[in-house]
Amino acid sequence: PPKALLGMQPPPDAVAAMRLSQDAGELRSDFERWIEGQLRAGAPLAGVADWASKLTGAAVRIAGILHLAKRVESESLPWNSLINADTMGQALRIARYAIPHACEAFGMMGADPVLVAARAVLDWIKRAELIKFTKRDAFCALRGSFRRAREVDAPLDELVERGYLRPRPVPAREGPGRLGSPIFDVNPLWDRGATQNPQISRNDPDAHDALDFADSANSATEVQ
Repeated sequence: PPKALLGMQPPPDAVAAMRLSQDAGELRSDFERWIEGQLRAGAPLAGVADWASKLTGAAVRIAGILHLAKRVESESLPWNSLINADTMGQALRIARYAIPHACEAFGMMGADPVLVAARAVLDWIKRAELIKFTKRDAFCALRGSFRRAREVDAPLDELVERGYLRPRPVPAREGPGRLGSPIFDVNPLWDRGATQNPQISRNDPDAHDALDFADSANSATEVQ
């Protein structure tokens, strides 16, 4: 089959749209849902999310190659037949086999899930260019990573301990009702160049002396 693949003539229009059978498509969808569950903050593949999010597509391409290899010698137009569930299953086994190797290559094997989740919070802070936020803000923005609000606590505590964040004092309760969501100031120096952040001013009371926080912290302990 390898030699036959090399000698295979391309389709007349140089484009072939290979398709999955219904059963093969269901296997692909099941695998995609499983992968999505592994990408949440703290889940096994959160640290290699960029790579893992593309794994389903890679598995389909592998299935296409396997399909052609099986049929190139028996069919004149192998790309016109459907990729069956057996071939799709073989491709998914190859994809699963690649996962621990990718984790090892990316240095994520055995990574602390709290640190993985803390990195997800930092990525969100950077994208949104935040100088402060509430715990509710973090949970809502990262709802795909955290299923429950309490799951945000450990990564926020880690970032506080490492100097990335500082929690504001909790105000005394006035009257009935729940306390407001905890508020965190972001260390302006954690991502370098923070002292030039135009959003931060020593005359801005809403910044809650964020620059003084940065002056005292100087830098954050890197989350690796």
